[in-house]
Amino acid sequence: MKKVGLLVLLVSLCYALCAFIQLSCDVDLGGKMAIDNEYNSGDMNVNLGITPGIEVLGTNNKLIYGVGIQYQIPRGFDEQNAPSNVTFNYIPIYGTLKIPFNQSEFHPELCAQLGYNVYNGSSAWKGGSDLSGGLFLGAGLSLVNRNTVISFMYKLHKGNAEMTYYGTNLSADNNYSHIALSLGFRLR
Repeated sequence: MKKVGLLVLLVSLCYALCAFIQLSCDVDLGGKMAIDNEYNSGDMNVNLGITPGIEVLGTNNKLIYGVGIQYQIPRGFDEQNAPSNVTFNYIPIYGTLKIPFNQSEFHPELCAQLGYNVYNGSSAWKGGSDLSGGLFLGAGLSLVNRNTVISFMYKLHKGNAEMTYYGTNLSADNNYSHIALSLGFRLR
């Protein structure tokens, strides 16, 4: 709860200093959940997902920078016999940097995101595990036409699952990577 309060304070401060807000909705094109522990590793295919988000952005006429948060609507796995109640999601909280190629009304931008993920899962996904978040990375390209933004991004969400099994502590890295297509709008 302290993290959410800190985020609200940070977003409020940024809003007071910001040039604009960007609202977006990503379509996450499947991707893979890589699970790696001491005993084995493997990948599972993930269903298509939707991720709304908001970024509070400032500019110095050469760079666009700010903070953002996204919420992945829980998604399941595209695997044979995968139960529909086995779902997970990440909530990335991040800093962002955008480099416009020019200042015209229609222009491309390089985009980078770096932050922390809150990692959640259904009780069927977690079992007896405790989930913890980790690093969030995103990189890609946007096309901006006035206040409309279309983005193509690669994103990596890191997390961890820990449990005790017959007195032995077990830990597994849970890393979700995917391509996101996004439609966004900048509000000044």
